[in-house]
Amino acid sequence: MCCGGSETEEGPVLHPQKDEPIPARNPSTPRPGRSKNDPPMELNTGDGNPSSSSGPSNPAFPIVFPDGTTGRPKKRIRRLYCKTGYDIGVFPNGKVAGIKSPRNKYGNLEFESAGLNGEIRIKGVTTGFYVTMTPKGKVLGQPLPNSRGTIWVETKIATGTTYMSLLSLDYAHHGYYLAIKKSGKPKPGPKTAHPYPQKAISFLTRVVAEE
Repeated sequence: MCCGGSETEEGPVLHPQKDEPIPARNPSTPRPGRSKNDPPMELNTGDGNPSSSSGPSNPAFPIVFPDGTTGRPKKRIRRLYCKTGYDIGVFPNGKVAGIKSPRNKYGNLEFESAGLNGEIRIKGVTTGFYVTMTPKGKVLGQPLPNSRGTIWVETKIATGTTYMSLLSLDYAHHGYYLAIKKSGKPKPGPKTAHPYPQKAISFLTRVVAEE
């Protein structure tokens, strides 16, 4: 080996310049200056708050609103009123149906953004169930937000009106809309496409509380 140095698996290592033996370090021995029982090092993040070297804390930063103020977004509780005379209710047994009382707790809903172009999920605040369309066009409530049929697309019924329709994203090619009949029961998806627009698919939303 050049420079007179030699290296073995267990023996000393010779310095290439000085021919002096340097003891090989035992991998299980902690490096000088720190013990394996020492707490993690704190790093200065530049904002005056030290952070641990074991990983950043990733706090939730406040949102900057259009008026320049900052804060955390409020959860808006809504009611979804159908032109047939009912608010939509989501019940603990998974049933979705029209309700008449404006104080019925099962009619309190939360709209969760699910993408661009008015795509939302509709969640019952009391039950935690999501309004869902099945492949056969049945409307029900279930607890899994990422299940097929949970995303709805808000669309204005016509120019100059405040009513909107909610088209099932997964079954848009069939023309399945969320709809409530005059009886208060959900209208099957296959019967909502024609004629358009129907009273059963026409909705208004109103905010009833903020949390």
